[in-house]
Amino acid sequence: MILRRFAEAFRRQDWLTVTVETLIVVLGVFLGLQVNNWNESEKARADERVFLQRLHDDVIEAEARSARLRERRFRQRDGIVEGMAVLLGQRERQILTDEECAFIAFSHDYVLTAPEMPSFNELLSSGRLDIIRDRQLVSDLANSSKRSKFSPIGVVGALATSTRYRTNIRR
Repeated sequence: MILRRFAEAFRRQDWLTVTVETLIVVLGVFLGLQVNNWNESEKARADERVFLQRLHDDVIEAEARSARLRERRFRQRDGIVEGMAVLLGQRERQILTDEECAFIAFSHDYVLTAPEMPSFNELLSSGRLDIIRDRQLVSDLANSSKRSKFSPIGVVGALATSTRYRTNIRR
């Protein structure tokens, strides 16, 4: 319909009508693009909120796993110290308990594992890091992910020391 009116106005050389019709089309396309961009932005913000919540849950779980691992390692250390005290004659008893014996036997087996962040790995593999507006947080996540492969501090330790993480995730 608008094309027919445009063609008729063009044949009649009614330039005002041609200009108005052209502006209506251009304005309609422009507004349509703006609405689409706004909708995409809102969708990205919603995805960001979901991701940040999942990342927060991952960090809480990783902190709990790290705390359990730390507790186990402290118990192992205490068992080794107590067992060595028995072996060196610093205790009245002269026989190791089964637990102390196991702690000493496996004292050389010290595996440093860094907790995984499934939500970040998923976001990274899907190529959707752009939904996170805070570039510093993305950088901290990427750096801590690299460090986690080589360092016992891992993702949780690196993020826990990050001021950006504390302000963005731990609300």
